[in-house]
Parts: sequence; C-alpha cells; structure tokens
Amino acid sequence: MARPWTPERDPTPEDERCLFVTFSRGYPLTRGEIIDFFTQNWGDCVENVYVETSMAQEGPLYGRVIFNTRSMISLVLNGLEKVKFSVNGKPLWARMYRPRRVHS
Repeated sequence: MARPWTPERDPTPEDERCLFVTFSRGYPLTRGEIIDFFTQNWGDCVENVYVETSMAQEGPLYGRVIFNTRSMISLVLNGLEKVKFSVNGKPLWARMYRPRRVHS
C-alpha cells in the first residue's frame, strides 16, 4: 500500500539546466529529432526543447534544450566548451546556455 515512487523535480532554475543548440543553415532539426537524439544517447534526460520559430524557408537556426537535472550539462559537454553532434546526418552544435542581459 505504499505510494508510487515519483522522482523529485530538480529545483535548479531552467537557465542553469539548459544547453544552447545551433543548426547549420539549410539543415534544421525538429524538436522531436533533438529529444530523440538526447534520449537515445543519455536516457530520459530532457524536460523540454524550444526551437526558434522561423518564417524563413531554411527553417530554424537555434534552440534550447532543458534537461531534468543540471548534471546533464557536464555529461553532454564532456568538459568541453562547445561540442558538435550529428543528428540524422545534420550538424548540431551545443554549448552552455547564457541568458541575454537586458540593459536598462
């Protein structure tokens, strides 16, 4: 009669659990392709993916991957500042997300 186990959600702010990803012009990736790539390589680690909404014909050029935990950033980047992956034959560059500072 025990309650089912549910993992605690990481209280770390989203910006600190996030990778900034870019795509080569003409080789856009969909939200689903990105989720599938990270899930296949690191398990159930993605909380959400935001991809640029683009009106241009070549599609989006960047997005953000929000992980379930902050520690996934280190695993994915493997000590590097920027890494390149091939997702379905298309290049995906990933680096730590740095929010833009709004000047007032």
